[in-house]
Amino acid sequence: MLMAYADDALPPEDRAAVEASLRSDAEARELVEMFRATKSLSALAFAAPMSEEPPQRLINAALGAKVVAFEPKPRRRASLPYLALAAGIACAAVVAAGALLMDGGDGGELADLAPGSISGDHPIASLLETRPSGSRLTVGARAAAVTGTFRDASRRICREVEVFPAPDATQPEAAAVACRGRDGWSVEATARIAARPAAGDAYVPSGADGAHPLEGALTALGAGPAFTAAEEASALNSGWKN
Repeated sequence: MLMAYADDALPPEDRAAVEASLRSDAEARELVEMFRATKSLSALAFAAPMSEEPPQRLINAALGAKVVAFEPKPRRRASLPYLALAAGIACAAVVAAGALLMDGGDGGELADLAPGSISGDHPIASLLETRPSGSRLTVGARAAAVTGTFRDASRRICREVEVFPAPDATQPEAAAVACRGRDGWSVEATARIAARPAAGDAYVPSGADGAHPLEGALTALGAGPAFTAAEEASALNSGWKN
């Protein structure tokens, strides 16, 4: 609700309730100020370019341009659920360092997964090395599944993983991307995944739909198109040497 308040999107009665709460909650006030500052900076960044007249050379080039059709670039499969963040900006909550994906609990090694090298005896290493996309690995009270395979800009094999709070859960609570190097697998980034609210139950900031929780990390890696099932099977059967 604080996001909607910062975006001036609340009805009067809800706005009054939030303002009453803010008077006694310093942390909430700081969050609102952060949301508003982010919104203002975003608007300011594009204000000048949007109000400028395009240079005449660009107008001339556009008027005399020859339109050439290009083949669309293959896009990676958006395999992970969407993550909504505040004040009209969708961005990934990527963990660059430190401990992981979720807060403790009974999940064994899945609860301790963090960016960095994965030991060969870690269950996730076995999942990444030997399982096709879609198959699940259960560890304690949690489960994990590979959701896609691709190559990064360095031609490494990389795989996306979802972590579930229970073996039969359909909504993942976290995601990770790991890549295979000469010394084995390493986690490049992790992210929490916000639970999808029921329709009409929560405010979603403008522009948040479609944000992949690891989009920033995938872009930084130079992620290529997702492997087809046949491509993945061939690479897996060769020990990822294809």
